[in-house]
Amino acid sequence: MSFLDWLLRAFDNLLGRKTRETQGLPQDAPTPAPAPFVPVPPEYVEAYDGFGRALRVPREEWRSKVLLPEIARNWDNPENLYSHVASALRDGFEADVVDAARHLATEYPGRDEYANILGCILLQLGETDEAEAAFHQYLSGNAPFGYLLANLARVYDAQGRQPLVDETLWRAMEIDPNQKQGLNALLERAAHRGGDHAQKAVLDRASSIPGSWRPQLIVAYQALTEGRVADAVARYAEMIREYPHSGELLMIVSGQLGNLQHTDELIRLVAPVYSPERHGPLAGINLLQAYLIEKDLMRGDPLLHALLDLGVPIYREKLLEYARQFDEIRKSTRVLVPGEGALEMNVVVLTEPIWCSALSDALWLLPEKSQEVMSIAFVSLANLTPVPERDGVEVEDDAGRLSRAIPLYMMEAFHLHREAAPYFIQPVIDNIGPAVSGLAWSQEMLTGLLRTIQRPTEMVVSGSVINRASDYEITLTVWAAQGMAELESMTRTTTLAGLGDTIAAFEKDLAEFLELIAPLSIEEFAVGDERLEGDALTSYILSEGQSMALLLARHGICPLASLWGERQLIGAPLDLLLSYDGIVQTPALLFLANLWFDKQAGSNIYSEFRLQAISLLDQSAPNSPLRRLSPLVYKLFDMDGEYERSKEILRRGATGSYAAWLAGV
Repeated sequence: MSFLDWLLRAFDNLLGRKTRETQGLPQDAPTPAPAPFVPVPPEYVEAYDGFGRALRVPREEWRSKVLLPEIARNWDNPENLYSHVASALRDGFEADVVDAARHLATEYPGRDEYANILGCILLQLGETDEAEAAFHQYLSGNAPFGYLLANLARVYDAQGRQPLVDETLWRAMEIDPNQKQGLNALLERAAHRGGDHAQKAVLDRASSIPGSWRPQLIVAYQALTEGRVADAVARYAEMIREYPHSGELLMIVSGQLGNLQHTDELIRLVAPVYSPERHGPLAGINLLQAYLIEKDLMRGDPLLHALLDLGVPIYREKLLEYARQFDEIRKSTRVLVPGEGALEMNVVVLTEPIWCSALSDALWLLPEKSQEVMSIAFVSLANLTPVPERDGVEVEDDAGRLSRAIPLYMMEAFHLHREAAPYFIQPVIDNIGPAVSGLAWSQEMLTGLLRTIQRPTEMVVSGSVINRASDYEITLTVWAAQGMAELESMTRTTTLAGLGDTIAAFEKDLAEFLELIAPLSIEEFAVGDERLEGDALTSYILSEGQSMALLLARHGICPLASLWGERQLIGAPLDLLLSYDGIVQTPALLFLANLWFDKQAGSNIYSEFRLQAISLLDQSAPNSPLRRLSPLVYKLFDMDGEYERSKEILRRGATGSYAAWLAGV
């Protein structure tokens, strides 16, 4: 293999998966990022659901249940039909869509992409004469496109008509000197005839065509691989100056520089001109990789957000992995420093489930209760895990997070399933976050706490958590608020994985002790019939604890910048929700609440979840609580038209507390 052959192969490897162009489709589609990927097994087809999740579907199931019904359904919708045909060609279903491709080319003879895809499918099926006729049918009455001529050259090559191949390829290059398929075909043919010398002649000729940059990129990459970095960078800079709007150019330049670890040059050349909306995600992913290598959080974070905000499903998983790596860097460099002067303590009180207030006080989601029900205060737990010389501000651990997550969930459970009026108390330190007591709650401490709240209360539930290796010892203590007399203490030991079952048992025992076991009447739209169990309940409890951090940031109690893994905090209940076949209300409500907390805290990360939030609405039942929240979700993303339409539709049948809520949204 000659050096130039090796160079071309390396050049193509930078582009990762095959593009639509290399399979004979128009080259306006993005080229995947130069990163490793796990190939889809041949017996499966990769697709994406409404939440942006990658799915692998058995080929025959995809063909019979998705592809063929969609082809039939969109027969008279040319744009959608073309999209399905193109997807089928990429997935190897040529024979199943050839009639659809013929239909497009016949009904719309002036569309180059329709003629091209028919010719490519016929060529793939070995029908070279019909493929040639399909291309000539278009060319006889329309101006040629470079990519279309390059595919016609493939037909001539398959027919053995070699003199026409070079002629047609050069016609294609004269029209579009930057289409990869034609240039690579010319270089490969030149290599067979005369090796490096012949290939160089092709590059020289192609480079002389006005508007060309792809041939120069091959020359620049050769200089880069030979160590002539200044020469290569000068060529790259010149091309970017001349063609600053080409996303493919930026993607290839950034890929070549990144591949050989020239991150400084990559950032210097690409960052000043790159725009996600104009250039697409691919060059941005290469630039993001450079920021990660340089540990440049200041520029990496905004770019990561902009790329996720594009909402391209096939790149979301990769971008979230970058987010995780940036968070690890942030975590390793973060130092908690309390403000000057004495720390100021305060108390946060939640009288409804954490998601209720975030959803514009959607009290219609809660069961209605009489005014005489028992009032119960659930206080954040003390963390009694032994720590040498516990003093000052500490980085929170799992036991610390459980100290708020457990009573926060217990408050919600009693709201939804018990005839009681529970509320949650969390001491906080201003400008830092939750305050976790290192001492067990005493009679005096609880009395002083209730005195600051001045809220009618009959019962108080406090407690503690102790972490011993992989086990957690959890204690809940029941007090009569009048006189703060201790009535009962319950202790259980669990692993983190078994937390859900343990807390469910605590809830049952506590309800029995307080004689709150009578069934609760659930109104039409109130949440309450569903009960999470086992691992799902564990995940939900931990998610609520994370949501509390977002709520405190929203109220300015803890700095937004102090939150580690903001995307994980927001998305945790969504991940739990997506593990179910159907939609479970409480994780969905918590996810939507997290989005509002994040927006109101002044962050923009919430906007990255627009696709998932709207899909959640679309997949919910027409009369479900989630669908009734749709105006609030549309308002969150500034979708004014959808907001007005949904509000008008829902207003027609709205009554009672829901009607009042809807009027105020």
